[in-house]
Amino acid sequence: MRIRSVVAILVFVIASGALITAQGGTVRFVPAQPRMVRLLEPWQPQGRGDTKIIGNIIDIRQSPVTSAHLQLRDLSTGRVVQEALSGQQGEYEFTVADAGTYVVEMIGAVGQVIALSNAGSLTRFQTMTTSIQVPGRWDTSRDTLIPQRSMTSFFGMSTQNTMTAATLLAAANFNLAPADAGEPVSP
Repeated sequence: MRIRSVVAILVFVIASGALITAQGGTVRFVPAQPRMVRLLEPWQPQGRGDTKIIGNIIDIRQSPVTSAHLQLRDLSTGRVVQEALSGQQGEYEFTVADAGTYVVEMIGAVGQVIALSNAGSLTRFQTMTTSIQVPGRWDTSRDTLIPQRSMTSFFGMSTQNTMTAATLLAAANFNLAPADAGEPVSP
């Protein structure tokens, strides 16, 4: 029995060697093809089911802007896809169905864009964090922007816009008289 097994193995090895020699003397390993997995419904990463854009809105003093009118614009189509109001801490959140490139806009009372977030592209199941800073102080009671007075407006050719003219006008309005300079300190 043992002899038969050894003879069978020997015949198999010789036959394999003859087959390899007949094919050019090389052996090539071909891995099995992997089976494709087909899902019954779209796959979602565990614990993260939505595509979201979250952020906050602040004014020039770093104070949160509450109840601001916001809209989410899809930059690939140019259309506004959602609208919302900011929360008590200036926070906002948009949930979108499709991946794309979006920007959040703060809208004024007559529909003008006051401020923008950074634009960003996201794929499905991602969350993008944005921030909007209003270019001035936001008056919540009147729902208006109070622009910051630029110090560069004092510099120019007109005497009405100079810092000296503004100081003299304030002194005249408050009836301030110049003080006696006294004796000069330097020789």
